Amino acid sequence: MQQTDSARRRVTMRRRLGIYAAIGATVTALAVGSIGVLGASAQVEFPDICHSTGSNTNPYVVNHPNNQGQFEGHTEHTGPIWSPGATEWGDIIPPIPALNFPGLNWTAEGQAIHANNCEPVEPPPATTAAPPTTAAAAPPVPAAPAPVTAAARFTG
Repeated sequence: MQQTDSARRRVTMRRRLGIYAAIGATVTALAVGSIGVLGASAQVEFPDICHSTGSNTNPYVVNHPNNQGQFEGHTEHTGPIWSPGATEWGDIIPPIPALNFPGLNWTAEGQAIHANNCEPVEPPPATTAAPPTTAAAAPPVPAAPAPVTAAARFTG
């Protein structure tokens, strides 16, 4: 029995549809795979940060955010750098150029705490400056002898 023209067209259309579906699925799989590869190459390395604890006996702990969401949560921990007796202070975060992030509390003091494994750095002992010395007063210059006004007398 021979197929009619309309039946042949239906079979041909189904084959074409199957081929197009297979091509579409392949292209989609390749696109999704390449997005994963691009995403992996564009990942940012997040540095260790000094996370404020609220405790004056242990004001910071080392924290390593492993994704941008965790990192961005710490950028809201603002405030000054911890000092003895403080009631509030912020995190210390190094700059991240890939994110155009300038850092948080990244001053010389913040960098010293960060470099010290997030432990506050003891300030150098206070030195007492010697009182300024003044030049010793120069001994008075001897005055010229007074002129002799009386006649000399010889005895003898």
